[in-house]
Amino acid sequence: MQQIEACHNIVGIPREWTIDLTGQTCPSKRAFLWKSKRIFFVTPQVLKKDILSGHSFNNVIKKDLFPIHETEQETECIITMQD
Repeated sequence: MQQIEACHNIVGIPREWTIDLTGQTCPSKRAFLWKSKRIFFVTPQVLKKDILSGHSFNNVIKKDLFPIHETEQETECIITMQD
């Protein structure tokens, strides 16, 4: 996705800090990734499912999520976490 590549190539965010979470990523793997990455590109639907499943988001530092990509079918947001 163009926006994710811009974060890496223009802003200089290291690839190992980021993950693109979609409904294609199984919930158990997402649970691990929420703990091991710092910046998340995620659909609101996936975020909602993970919140409802009981995942803790105490370390979210960007509380007001903003869309980085929108189509008629979906919106993708970015979330940043602190160590």
